[in-house]
Amino acid sequence: MAWQAVSAQPRQPRPIEYPVPEQLVYSDRSPFGGSYTENHSFNNAPTFLVYPDTKLDSTAAKALVESLGVLDLRPEYPVNVFVVNPKGEKYDAVADFEVFKDVFNFVRSGNLKVIGLCSGASFVNATLAPDACGHIAGILSIDGKRTRLGKADYAGVPAYVAGKNARTVAKEYEKINAAKAPNEPLLTVSVNESTDASLKDIFKDAWAKTFSKNYRYNNVGHTHYEGGTYGQYGNYELEPFADWEALDITREPVVLDSGNSEKPWLWYEYWPNELKEGAPAKSVPVMVLLHGFGNDPRTQAETSGFLALQGEKRFFLVELEWQGNREYGPMGHDGIEAVILMLLQKYPQLDPDTLPSPAMMPSTLRQPRRGEPWRCHTAFSSVPVTPQCRSIPLTITSATATSMPSTPMSR
Repeated sequence: MAWQAVSAQPRQPRPIEYPVPEQLVYSDRSPFGGSYTENHSFNNAPTFLVYPDTKLDSTAAKALVESLGVLDLRPEYPVNVFVVNPKGEKYDAVADFEVFKDVFNFVRSGNLKVIGLCSGASFVNATLAPDACGHIAGILSIDGKRTRLGKADYAGVPAYVAGKNARTVAKEYEKINAAKAPNEPLLTVSVNESTDASLKDIFKDAWAKTFSKNYRYNNVGHTHYEGGTYGQYGNYELEPFADWEALDITREPVVLDSGNSEKPWLWYEYWPNELKEGAPAKSVPVMVLLHGFGNDPRTQAETSGFLALQGEKRFFLVELEWQGNREYGPMGHDGIEAVILMLLQKYPQLDPDTLPSPAMMPSTLRQPRRGEPWRCHTAFSSVPVTPQCRSIPLTITSATATSMPSTPMSR
């Protein structure tokens, strides 16, 4: 029977704990995990760096964040936000770029968004946009000045430019994106020339058109859990952010009292909307995703590329919290099989022939927790894998949680 396995990446401790940069005048981190049934995975949570016009104290910085409405994205998105003051009285290209690198190493986010206002936007336009674009998942520039950039092979960055000088500033972002944009549809530049729009309205539109569309994933040649200092692994991959609604897919978290655990079980059903009701019996292929090493259970669906594949191929995808966490109990191997049988009984349109045989399942589900020997086989189905699934390559891996050699089998 045809089947495939895609390896999850184990959670690793940070190799280095970086000190809090002095210029971080305000920070608000989303609690780890948040609600497991209401929002997106914590692992690629949007993280915003805000560069104000002038130095602010913590009270003024908090007021600025509130005026932008960044935290209004919670609870659906477990966002983090930091306000970064200039090192001196004014922004300096060299000194404040070093501060950016310190902040980057401290926040350690693959979904880093940058917001600049007035002088802060001018610094972002002139320094961060051309020099750090491969580490930034999106930029919002408000009322910043234009800096004419020379031609170079920039990595590109999605951008939303608003307020005064928006049209001319946007031309420089188009120049930054020129080398990569023909082959990367995520490298967009949006313009808002309104001079009387509120900060909240500007941010809301920037979220809809730019920030919500992508993230960066530093997962080539290492795992993103290992992180890395600024520039250590080169530019990060630009990837589409998980948006099942845009793919006409509904995510349904399911909580079930298993009777075998003090905590209920949790899983997520991803349904193409036209297949939930009325599809012929045994006509819908099934894909099962299993995360590993006590990770956020939503990570596999949101970072593997399988949601995009599901949007194209139209199959049923189920993601199981099989190891358990602080709120939900572990299923174990028997629980996985019990849930799958339950789903086949509940939804007669699911095709059981697209699942591995029961004899194969135990050998494909060996993912213990951190610190134990492991072998990863974490997604299985007869749905063909395509090059769209580029974030996590098909691998068969045998290692420990502190040593992770892997043998790519396909992409």
